[in-house]
This record gives sequence, C-alpha cells and structure tokens, in this order.
Amino acid sequence: MASNNHTDSNGRPVTFNQNQCQIHLGPFENPVRLQCRHIFCRGCIEEWRRESLCCPFDRKPSQSLTPVAESRPPDLTENDWLIAWQLEQLEHENYSQSNGNNGLAASHSRNLTAPGEDRMAQIKEQWTQLEEHLRKIKERRAQMEEHKEQIKEQWAQLEEHLRKKKERRAQMEKHHRAQIEKHRAQIEKHRAQIEKHRAQMEKHRAQSGKHRAQIIEHMLQISEHQKQRKEHRDQLLKSNSVFYGQLLGN
Repeated sequence: MASNNHTDSNGRPVTFNQNQCQIHLGPFENPVRLQCRHIFCRGCIEEWRRESLCCPFDRKPSQSLTPVAESRPPDLTENDWLIAWQLEQLEHENYSQSNGNNGLAASHSRNLTAPGEDRMAQIKEQWTQLEEHLRKIKERRAQMEEHKEQIKEQWAQLEEHLRKKKERRAQMEKHHRAQIEKHRAQIEKHRAQIEKHRAQMEKHRAQSGKHRAQIIEHMLQISEHQKQRKEHRDQLLKSNSVFYGQLLGN
C-alpha cells in the first residue's frame, strides 16, 4: 500500500494513504487533484471547501481542482491513471524532501502538471515490475499455502500416530495389569495352600509328639512290668529253694 508521511499543524507525524480518499476513507469516486497534488473524491473535497480552502491533509491553500481523468491517455484505465498520478505524487514529494530547496521544488512541481510519454513509459515499466512482483508474491503465497497444507497433513499424521501409540500403550498397560492381577491371585492361592500345609504339618507334629509320649509311657510300663516279673520270679525261686530245703531236711 503506497503511503507517505507528513506532520500536522502541531508537528505530529501523520500518514497519507494514496490508495483511498482520506476524507471518507474509502475508494476514490470521481477523483480530483489539488495544487499540492493530493487526490480526493470530488464530492468529499467540495463539501470540505465549504468550510476551508486548504488541503485537508497538509493544510496548504489550494484554489483549483483538477480532475484526474482529464489528462488520462486512452490506453490507460481510470484506475491505472490514478495509480500513475499517485506514483507521480510520491516522486514529487520524495524530490521535494530530498532537495530541500523550495524554489527547485516549486519548479519541479510546475513541470509535473501531467506525465509525458517518457514518464508514462516509466510508469508502465514500474507497473509491469509491480505486477511481476505481485505475481511472485502470489506464487510465494501459493507455495506457502501448499507448504501449510503439507504441514497440516504431517501434523494430522503425527496426531494419528500419537493416538495409535497411546491406544497401543493403553492396551499393553491393560494386558500387563490383567497379567499382574492374575499372577497376584495365583500367588495368594499358593500362599493359602502353603498356610494350609503348614497348619497340617503343625497338627501332624503335635500328633507325633503325643504318639511319642504314649510310646515312652508304654515303654516305661513294659519296663516296670518286666521288673515286677523279675521280682516275682526271684520270690518264686527263693520260695522254691526254701521249700526244697525243708523237704531235704526231713
């Protein structure tokens, strides 16, 4: 967008947009040019001039209104001719700002009443260069859009890959969790069986101790009985000895 910087009456910088009327801030309608070479819509500037004859932008006095379309060559459209005037205005202002001499600037302004054939050739060349630049920008934009679509596709693929990876991880975690729970249940079952076997072994151990005590008691009883039998036999032998002795004595 073509623009140029100025300062207002208070010295603050303002920007003049060459692509639209600076009064109603819209596209030009029946554009006219002031003596300061700023362009406005005829209806907008005529309504403005009822209050002031100065330019609405740079506040310079301006007595005349020149229709932009009056000097338009037949081979240019109104829009192209308006752009040519805008380019001419930019060149004039850049010349004035870089020269710094009011007399030379005024002389240059008077020499730029309308673009000549050489100037129109330059404007056409600049317009061609601008169109080429815009074409390259459009190509670059198309490439960027294509690249953006590729990035979107790759991003979608990456998100799909991550989604599948998360699903696989969830399935693996679910499977591992089920296996762990199964092993835990088996361990608990084996532990219960071990506790049962341990209780049975303690019971058998208690029974074995009881049987051992009974066997020892029986062995003591047998020993006592054998002792009693020996004593009884000794008494019998003693009795027999006494008896046979008495018989032999008689």
